[in-house]
Amino acid sequence: MAEVLGNITFKRRAGDQGHLGFGPALQRHVDTQAAAIAKAWSYELTYDSKARAHVITGKMKKSIKQKRTGPMGWKVEVGAFYGIYEEFGTRYREGHPFFSPAAKQATRKAIKRHRNSLKTGPGKKIRL
Repeated sequence: MAEVLGNITFKRRAGDQGHLGFGPALQRHVDTQAAAIAKAWSYELTYDSKARAHVITGKMKKSIKQKRTGPMGWKVEVGAFYGIYEEFGTRYREGHPFFSPAAKQATRKAIKRHRNSLKTGPGKKIRL
């Protein structure tokens, strides 16, 4: 029986093993595309939430920033302490959602891009 160690392997004849030729290259492709998609997601979420933010002084809008947390990790946060009150409201005032709709839209786009990246093979780039 053939061993599978990071590659898709198969057994042709007695003891003769081969691989389908896209193990490490496919893994590199998926990792590269996933990193690019995560970065695009963070930028889209940042700029879309800034565009949707309810502006009075502009402090909250300026405080929305993205930060890299790892090779494929990105974090988008609102630095103004009153961002949560603006998003969800209080008992005295209605909220103006700006972050949640932007996150839904950016996530939908990221899923669509990820599906497209899986349809293409190694060596082919997708449009971000």
